[in-house]
Amino acid sequence: MLGHVSASQSCAAHHQRISHGASASPPGFTSSRVRIGSSFNNSKTSVCTRCAFSAGYTPARHRLSQPQGAIKRKSATLQQPQRQWRNRCHLIARCGDDAGGAGVPDPTPENSSWQPESADDRADESSGGAADAAAFRAAAEAMSGSNSSETLEHQLSRRTSRLQALERYREHMDREDSDIDLLECAMLIAKHAHPFFDEAGCLQQIEELAQDVHKLLPVNPNALRIIKAINEVLYDRHGYRGATAEQYYDPDNSCINMVLDNHAGIPISLGLLWWQVAERCSLPIVGLNLPGHFMLTPAIPNMEVVIDPHNGGEVMFLQEAADRIAALHGAEPGDVVLDPKMLRKKTEFAISPRLFLTRWLRNLKGIYVNRRDFPSILTVVHYLRATDRGSTDELRDEGLILYKMGRNVEAAELLRMYVRMEPRAPDAPMVAKLLQKIGGGSPPPPS
Repeated sequence: MLGHVSASQSCAAHHQRISHGASASPPGFTSSRVRIGSSFNNSKTSVCTRCAFSAGYTPARHRLSQPQGAIKRKSATLQQPQRQWRNRCHLIARCGDDAGGAGVPDPTPENSSWQPESADDRADESSGGAADAAAFRAAAEAMSGSNSSETLEHQLSRRTSRLQALERYREHMDREDSDIDLLECAMLIAKHAHPFFDEAGCLQQIEELAQDVHKLLPVNPNALRIIKAINEVLYDRHGYRGATAEQYYDPDNSCINMVLDNHAGIPISLGLLWWQVAERCSLPIVGLNLPGHFMLTPAIPNMEVVIDPHNGGEVMFLQEAADRIAALHGAEPGDVVLDPKMLRKKTEFAISPRLFLTRWLRNLKGIYVNRRDFPSILTVVHYLRATDRGSTDELRDEGLILYKMGRNVEAAELLRMYVRMEPRAPDAPMVAKLLQKIGGGSPPPPS
């Protein structure tokens, strides 16, 4: 349920809300044959990467009257691999014993595997956007009995920095897509975990990387020469590398400041770094929202190659990229087919800024769901709601997280809103029963 697009939702409506949909990709799928980018004429079922593939979650399947979206399947079975990464972390798969299920654990520390680092982590960090006096009083009261070694002043300062970062992020989301600064947004997202890092220092690091690249370039270099120089600087000189399997679900790999410090990241975070360096070297880049593995392509006509920043900036032809995606998901070479239009009509297939940020945030959300780190999930959901302000899924998830944190009054308000807005959603009866359980709801809607 967390991050999972309801099957009953209109695929087209979902896409319209967040500029071609929102999705990052799951860790894996197996397929007898998958076509990405166009449709099979006899396809009976369409599976859309633009909203179906969400990092850390089971793909939603949309039965569509007409094939649409970025991925189509023919005699294909998409499923999650049997790994420790449990994808569908539904908080209310069963709404308590009165719903006929095993029940949701009470939101108390003994029933949860998470422990907040400090008292400010237990506070809502963004419902109002700014840290008002009431929020500070509540935080101060909570911290007064805390055993934290931090001073009250430092804790309040950290909370303030986080709130300010979210508010600045919201201001970015008020802009048109073309005016959204992806790097600045990524830095603001990173402040949920590292509220005091130096943004100017991050920018300076990227500028220095670009300067190192410029030193290797002749006058008027061609695109391939620039790509080679970027790869030499990032991977050979500075040792940037893709995160290993053990590191993949470390939230620091989704924090751009830590990617720069640790010289490691996941495909989308290394992709952003590569992208930013390339733009500073006069190489225009387009992001490709491929399932399971974010990649790049030069925004240059007739240059039909794909760049994999997670694997040393390797330059590949289209079918090589398809085979890499197949290998990552346990399929055979040739099983995944990328439509050549992806590289011929790059602006049409380019990932939008909001979709890019949604994919980034859903990676983080999936990591924190897996860790049962409810305060961090809540913070990321606030960023997601700022990115896609019409998302009822994130509205519901915020209510569920508040419930898991024992904040039933706030949870009930959001969950009631969700049931009113999505009365026919498959999970609406379960949400309504949960509302009855916590004393904040009306009878479930008729099934």
